[in-house]
Amino acid sequence: NEYMQRYGATREHMATVAVAARAAGAQLPWSHWHDRPLSHDEYMTARMIAEPMSMLDCDIPVTGVGAFVLTNRERAKDLPHKPVYIAGYAQGRSGSVNGVPPWRLDDLESGGRAVADILWENTGFSPDEVDVPQVYDAFSPFVFLWLEALGFCKQGEAYQYVQDDSASPGLPFRTGGGAMGNGRMHGVPQMLECYLQLSQRAGDRQLPNAETALACQAAPNVGGVVAYST
Repeated sequence: NEYMQRYGATREHMATVAVAARAAGAQLPWSHWHDRPLSHDEYMTARMIAEPMSMLDCDIPVTGVGAFVLTNRERAKDLPHKPVYIAGYAQGRSGSVNGVPPWRLDDLESGGRAVADILWENTGFSPDEVDVPQVYDAFSPFVFLWLEALGFCKQGEAYQYVQDDSASPGLPFRTGGGAMGNGRMHGVPQMLECYLQLSQRAGDRQLPNAETALACQAAPNVGGVVAYST
């Protein structure tokens, strides 16, 4: 509510994330939502939990697993699949004013920017060099908060940024489905899609230029980001 009141976002803007995530997830055989896309009307009429958040603004808890094999650079060169390298990471540290969530919007934004500063210093990347930004989407507004914190768009503009189909084709709700398109495994869908895209193993959804990626988890002020490169 605080984000919407401050910047002018609406549930129509949030629908873009939820509907597109389910469309992407519906194409994945391992997704909880395989073959079950979501229509715009279904989203707009879904049962409210706490205005403006409905049932369909949240991911669904699932039982699942993702396995990642880590080895050294020299050995990776001899393995059958194209290796993907960990380029750096950052972890959030800021808590709420009283130590108990929920956080104020200011806390989310300032804490997220602090995580981003660590990440860019650690990796040497900048937002315009990231091909597959798999920001965390356990709840649809997290996409807006992460995109702004990481600098993919200006503060207060992410809800408009995601409406542009030409912007960041590697966003989680466009490729891989993210948490809302797969189910809640707390960052695993984001990590998996980073690997599959950078190793050129994403099949029909393979992006033509995928050399750098980010996988995020949790809220920007307390979550983390891992950066990947080829």
